[in-house]
Amino acid sequence: MPEDTAREIPNKDLGRMVLSQDQLPAEYGGFEANPDNGLVTIASPDASFGGHYWGLVPGGLEQFGWESGYGNAYNDYARTEPGVLSISTEVRLFKTTDGAMANFRAGGTQFTDAANNTGPSRHANNVDLFPVDIADEAGGVDYQGIVNLIDGWSRWTAIVAFRHGRVIGNVAVDGLGLSEAEKDRLKDQVKGLAMKLDDQITAVLATGDASAPVSFALRYPIPLSCSLIKTVG
Repeated sequence: MPEDTAREIPNKDLGRMVLSQDQLPAEYGGFEANPDNGLVTIASPDASFGGHYWGLVPGGLEQFGWESGYGNAYNDYARTEPGVLSISTEVRLFKTTDGAMANFRAGGTQFTDAANNTGPSRHANNVDLFPVDIADEAGGVDYQGIVNLIDGWSRWTAIVAFRHGRVIGNVAVDGLGLSEAEKDRLKDQVKGLAMKLDDQITAVLATGDASAPVSFALRYPIPLSCSLIKTVG
């Protein structure tokens, strides 16, 4: 795969990479935009957008040469019945491809260990990995949170992450009280959105433009994430 991330990538291009609300499935049209949507600054490099960044590992992101990031999330946190709580897309930029690769694989190892019960996970139970084939390498994970939120339900999360050169992309969805069939549907949906995100990253890198609008609110987010790594040869 050509190294299209070798050029300088300004923050305005990161903003064009993530998916806007009108690029998501219609079921999310009534969700509210997260007030923290926008640019991740050096003031909080280890913060994770929406709590779902793949590569949040001990020692922090700066050890991998983290440079910048951007994310959009849309929420239905007033929900009191089964359904989706939030959906988000995020990109993280590293100074080198090697740094992005190391961060991606460190995150994958952390959640693989949790799934195999060979490493601790303070955030999740029932960690399950699923294969994804996108960009240079990719993977997916779903898990149950450890805190009961409503009527004994804990938050369920599915994440697909991938590495495109020195950019790591994430798509994540949260839900409550979901059936197994609904979880499977959402995992397939997140895979499809991750492919769309990668296509948009490619378009922005090729042209410096894409269909997604850009707004630059500064963000100061949160942590977590995960997965089984599939390297595309």
